[in-house]
Amino acid sequence: MALRTYTTGLSLKHFPQNERRSVKRRLAAIVLQLSDENTKHCQKHAHEVVNYLIDQDIDNHCVMDPVAEVNGGKGKYGVNELMKKIGNAKNHLHSGYHQLLTSCKGYIDRVNKVREIFEFMNDNQKEFISWILWQRSTYANRVFAKKWNVKFWYVDNLMRGVHNSYFGNIKNNLPCFVRDPSEKEFIDAIDVILSGFNNDLTNREKAFVNKLKKLKKLKTIGLTGPMDPMELSFIPTGWKHLKMWVDNLDLHRSWMPVFRSILSQVYLLDYKGMINKIKTAKVTELLRIPFQKDERKNNKNNKNNKNTKNNKDKKNYKNKLSYQMVSGPKYVIRRENNTKSLDLMRKQGYFVLQFKFLEDKWKDAIAVRVKPSRKMRVIIYKEITLRSMVVHTPRSNDVDIQLIFEGDTENFISTDHLKKKISVNKVDTIGIDINRRGEYAVVSNLDVELPDEIVEQSRRWNVVLDKISHLQYLQDKTDNSWRKSIYGFQIGDLHNRKKNLRKDYHLRLANWVGLQMVSSGADKLVIEDLDIRTYGTRGALAKAIESMADDTSLYAREVLAVRKFTGKYIELVKTSAYNSSRIHVDCGGRLKRDYSRNQYDIAPCSECGKMVNTHKNAAIYLVSTLSGPQNPDIL
Repeated sequence: MALRTYTTGLSLKHFPQNERRSVKRRLAAIVLQLSDENTKHCQKHAHEVVNYLIDQDIDNHCVMDPVAEVNGGKGKYGVNELMKKIGNAKNHLHSGYHQLLTSCKGYIDRVNKVREIFEFMNDNQKEFISWILWQRSTYANRVFAKKWNVKFWYVDNLMRGVHNSYFGNIKNNLPCFVRDPSEKEFIDAIDVILSGFNNDLTNREKAFVNKLKKLKKLKTIGLTGPMDPMELSFIPTGWKHLKMWVDNLDLHRSWMPVFRSILSQVYLLDYKGMINKIKTAKVTELLRIPFQKDERKNNKNNKNNKNTKNNKDKKNYKNKLSYQMVSGPKYVIRRENNTKSLDLMRKQGYFVLQFKFLEDKWKDAIAVRVKPSRKMRVIIYKEITLRSMVVHTPRSNDVDIQLIFEGDTENFISTDHLKKKISVNKVDTIGIDINRRGEYAVVSNLDVELPDEIVEQSRRWNVVLDKISHLQYLQDKTDNSWRKSIYGFQIGDLHNRKKNLRKDYHLRLANWVGLQMVSSGADKLVIEDLDIRTYGTRGALAKAIESMADDTSLYAREVLAVRKFTGKYIELVKTSAYNSSRIHVDCGGRLKRDYSRNQYDIAPCSECGKMVNTHKNAAIYLVSTLSGPQNPDIL
């Protein structure tokens, strides 16, 4: 079973035109009022749910089960119990309890991940020192990104957040910013690191050892000020205090791990006490419980408003709870239950919500209609259930409703784009080579070209990029602060536009691959197992990586769509892209790719001398690798 969220607005067409603006304002005020009430009443229950689930096996408590026992064996703490304490309608509480329990589980998941980080740091003290000094550990980031199957930046942000919570009070007293390492400390650290290598070294380890030996031959460190070895090589300030090293060793970015290892070893003794303390740290104190009251903000407000009456009643929360059809002692929204609301959408095209202020009577309520959006109209007639509703805190008086549906994954996947037919050869396996945006964005082993709508989408992307560059030039050129702010807003809007274009562009490419599979009758899709990040890159390379449709989930979803459309089993296989664009599949020769000679997309072969499309060659090569041992990623 899968959950999908769809957002739609409130329809006010049944109101006269001159009344719609005032109705919007009243709705926005009502939602703001009930959001405060909702957060206040849910805070206590969030703590009770979290404290119990932390000590229990949370997998036994389904997210969608609002009547699970979560009160330590003292009775059921589900919808019925919440209804007694808060005093609300049962159908409202189903939605609120689901959102509350989901948030608590997310908190517990982060707690477990932080515990794993601490256990790893206890066993890898040099990485722990790197984390303390520079808020991150590149090696640890790679380990946990692969272990948790998450993005690299997710681990980086999590480690930074925990670092700020735990080490924030000592940030200004770190030894690396107080003193410079002595000559003896530096040489001793190099000796310790060299002693850890055995005779059997890989090529990367040999290169690392050679760099250490070069550093050891220098007679002086030449450090003229504090240096941050976590800064990237294209930031000049990262090397400005190491001019002697830059001149003697021809420094570039690959030297960064060398300096991190040496300085971590130098400062290892300074942090022995802290390493021992971290073993007894309470992880739950480093992360904020959902809807927890922000005491620091309260203290600040109390100092600034000493003479304000009733200041004790002010409560500030880290995360305000969006209104999930649950509020204070007097509920302020009336609606039908989930099942009847879905039936009304199917029969008459909408259902009604009634809004009122807490102090008003129901005869003064505002009745508005919730109509399904275009995407929702495609799926509401399938075998799905409406699980909950969410009312968002309004921006500019527009109130949006989120409807959360539950059903099989295939029910939420559209297959309309697969009804079109294209003329291709019949094959059993399709291999695709993924590249930067352009003519060869996605190339398969079939003789087909990208359709015009995808090429047009790429052209729109170029237009947005040109506008961003022009506005950034104008923003840097002007000295008028007002104009700078205007240009900044325009640039932000264009970046949102670029993000939407990129998302749509990648989706169109995946749909194009699915259409090829249906037309060719293939039952297997082979893609490259890529792990490419823009981290540490800039300029044309960063833009090229950003434009690549290399997200595996795109093609996994497309495989499900093809399965649903054709009714036959489709297999998704990920294989290594190593040498796929370098070896000619016809003769086994080497393809000489060269950017400077404009021989990257079309390159000559060293054996037969033919000019070969390297991307088409890579797609055919990926299919040919299936004859050897494989480890398919079967969905």
